[in-house]
Amino acid sequence: MKRKVSKKVFGLLEDEFSFLESKGILDKEQALSQYEASQKGPTFLQGITIAGAVLIGAGILSFVAGNWDEMSRTVKLMLLLLGFLLAFAGGYYTENKFPHISRSLYYVFAIIFGADLFLIGQMFHMTGGGTAFLLWGLGLIPLAFYLQDKWVILFSLVLLHYYSLTNLFDGNDGVFVLVGFLFIVSWLREHHSTAAFIGTVLLGIETIVHLLQLFPGFDWYWLPYILYTLIGIGITYFPFKQYETSSKFTGSILYGVFGLILTHPDAWNSSLLWSVIWTVCFVLYTLYQLNKGSIFAILLLCGLILRFYIDLAYDFLDKSLFFLIGGILLLLFGLWFERRRRVGNHDEARS
Repeated sequence: MKRKVSKKVFGLLEDEFSFLESKGILDKEQALSQYEASQKGPTFLQGITIAGAVLIGAGILSFVAGNWDEMSRTVKLMLLLLGFLLAFAGGYYTENKFPHISRSLYYVFAIIFGADLFLIGQMFHMTGGGTAFLLWGLGLIPLAFYLQDKWVILFSLVLLHYYSLTNLFDGNDGVFVLVGFLFIVSWLREHHSTAAFIGTVLLGIETIVHLLQLFPGFDWYWLPYILYTLIGIGITYFPFKQYETSSKFTGSILYGVFGLILTHPDAWNSSLLWSVIWTVCFVLYTLYQLNKGSIFAILLLCGLILRFYIDLAYDFLDKSLFFLIGGILLLLFGLWFERRRRVGNHDEARS
C-alpha cells in the first residue's frame, strides 16, 4: 500500500528524489512510487458538495414533514422508498460524468435513509431505545466501503457513538455495536483517517461495556477499567503502523485516565487493598516512564499527586488554604513540565 502524504510533502519529496537521482543514489520514479499525493483536508468543492447535500435532504424532509399528517400510510411509505431509491440511482448513474454531483446525491441518500428509518419507526410505533440511530449507523457502513469515503464512515461513527452512549448500561444490542466496530476496523485497514481511528478506538471501549452487560449480575466495574488501561499501554508500545502517532496519543490518554481512576477505592467496589496494590504498580510504572524521559509521565505523576492531595486534604484544610496550596502545586508542575520539555527539545536538536 502506498503511503499517503499531502501534496506539499509530495512536492518536497519529488525535489529531494530528483537531487538524489542526480547523485546516482536512488531512482526517482521507484522512490516516488511508494508515495501518493492526497488532499489533507476537505477542499472548497467538497465543502460545497456536503452543504448542498444537507440542504437538499433538509428540503425533502421539510416537504414530507409538512404534509405528513394528510397522507395515508401507503403514500407515506411509497414516498419514503421513492426518495431513497431515486437518490441512490442518481448517484450511481452520474458517477463517471459528474463525480461531485454523484457524491452529493449519495450524501442525500444517506440522509434520506436515516429519515426513512425514523419515519417508518414512527408509522409502525417502533421508535424506542434509539434503535434507528444504530440501524442508520450500521446501514451507512456498506456505503462507506462502496464510496471509499471517510466522511460517510465518520458520520456512521457519530451515529453509533450516539446509540452506544445513550444505551451504554441497558444491555441492548451490544453484539450489533460490536459488528459495526469490526466492519469499521476493516475499513480502516484499507483507508487512512486519524479522526476515524480515534473514534473507532473509543467505540471499541464502549463495545466492551455493552458486551459485559450481557452477563446478568455483573458488578466487577474494575474489570473494564483494567482492560482499558492495558489496551492503552498495548497500543502505546505496539502502535498500528498506519496510525503510529495517533495510537501512541490515544493509548497514553487511555492508560492515564483509567489508570488514575483505578487508584480510587470506589473503582474496586470499595476494596482498599486492591486500590493500594494498583496505586503502587501505577506509580512504579509512571516512574519507569519518567526515567525514560516521557513527557506524558510528568503529567501522570502530577495527576497522581493532585488526586491524592484533593482526596486527603479537601475535608481537613481550610478552603482558602486548600486552593492556595493547590494553585502553588499546579504552578510548580507547570514549571517542571516546561523545563523537561525544553531539555527534551535541546537533546533532540543536539542529536
